[in-house]
Amino acid sequence: MDDLKNSLERQSSLIELLVKIMSLSPRANVSNSTMTPDSIANSINEFTFDPECGITFVAWFKRHEDLFTNDCKEWDEGSKLRLLLRKFGVS
Repeated sequence: MDDLKNSLERQSSLIELLVKIMSLSPRANVSNSTMTPDSIANSINEFTFDPECGITFVAWFKRHEDLFTNDCKEWDEGSKLRLLLRKFGVS
């Protein structure tokens, strides 16, 4: 029983320390609504097909899929397509 109590006290101390550290560390305070199309586009690498190096569209899109599904979720399909085409060098 004492071991359990000691373990819980250590966990509580660690949680308090973690909360203190998190409150002191700077955070990126950028919400999806403040991200512009240009800032999202700048965070996506341009696609260059190179199957010998494993750079296929599927692999490239998997790396950036969360941007299209989360950061651009309120965009219409045409805007998402234009962003995608920017990364293919097609205007």
